[in-house]
Amino acid sequence: MNRYYNRRKQLKRLSFGHNNNCPRRRVTEYFHKSSNFDWRTKVILAFVLFVLIYFTYFFLFSEYFIIKTITVEGNQEISVDEINNITNDLLNKRRFLFFKNSNYFLFNIEKLEEELLNNYYLDNLEIEKRDYSSLFIKLKERPSKLIYQVGNRNYLVDKDGLILSIHNIKELDQDILL
Repeated sequence: MNRYYNRRKQLKRLSFGHNNNCPRRRVTEYFHKSSNFDWRTKVILAFVLFVLIYFTYFFLFSEYFIIKTITVEGNQEISVDEINNITNDLLNKRRFLFFKNSNYFLFNIEKLEEELLNNYYLDNLEIEKRDYSSLFIKLKERPSKLIYQVGNRNYLVDKDGLILSIHNIKELDQDILL
């Protein structure tokens, strides 16, 4: 019995590799895949990625940063509704396919300035973003001084001699000097 017991003990040592005389299977460095990142680094990277995605979503899609109010100051002949319509048209457009242009951070003030200057004759125009949800538009209109009539056309001219627009006499106010 002692002989079988010793044989089992030897086999057990060989199978589990406890015997230093027995050759072990060794993995060479060529076949060994080394990982540059341990599990802690992977968890930290995943957390940082989650935080970046969350803040991007918060700042670009949150209702808190959508421009809701438009304040116009300094207009005399141009109605507030006309300026609001032009501004709302720009706010309702999409930017980069799926971002809203009405976002505080994505709204382009220069495009609104260009649009207002192309549609109206203004001496001065200032546009500011305020309170993460409002626009402030301060403008000064270019006053017209006289009507210059050539043939069937009537030109509305300012004090510097620039032609502002072409109108019929019936459409113009009586305050304009002839």
